[in-house]
Amino acid sequence: MPYESTIVVSIPDQGSYQDIKEHISACNSLHGMDPDRWSICVTSEVNSSWGFIYYTHPSPAFLDRINYSWQQRFPDCAIERVHRITQPKFFEDLMEKTESGLIGIGMVQHLADLSSKGITTTGMIDWMQDVRKDSLMIIGHLQKVREAPYEPGKSAETYP
Repeated sequence: MPYESTIVVSIPDQGSYQDIKEHISACNSLHGMDPDRWSICVTSEVNSSWGFIYYTHPSPAFLDRINYSWQQRFPDCAIERVHRITQPKFFEDLMEKTESGLIGIGMVQHLADLSSKGITTTGMIDWMQDVRKDSLMIIGHLQKVREAPYEPGKSAETYP
């Protein structure tokens, strides 16, 4: 389950292409980055360019050290670290841990679908927090119904 980090450096405002290349080399040397764990893409528009440096690694702490290095060298660069779940076994194991039957299994299947679309764990957590809010709202309504007082003269059809 790799973690990914994207560093964006504005050229020439934050550094030159040569500065970026030198820092990639320094990071790779200092941290022993494998060649297949990073890549760079440079995009250009009129009067502005950006260097996008991508790293992947199984350790978030390792990427945090690399991100810190970039932040020190290019203080105004943009950095985003994300996590993507790429192993189906994770979702299979999670399904086995659910206790709510088809609802729990369905939630895990939806998370697997989100993952296959490239949604990060941050997006999955956001969705699960929405599910939690819905669950709490439903529980609240059920508790109100259960605790509703009896009102003499009120017809049975008016109670839920």
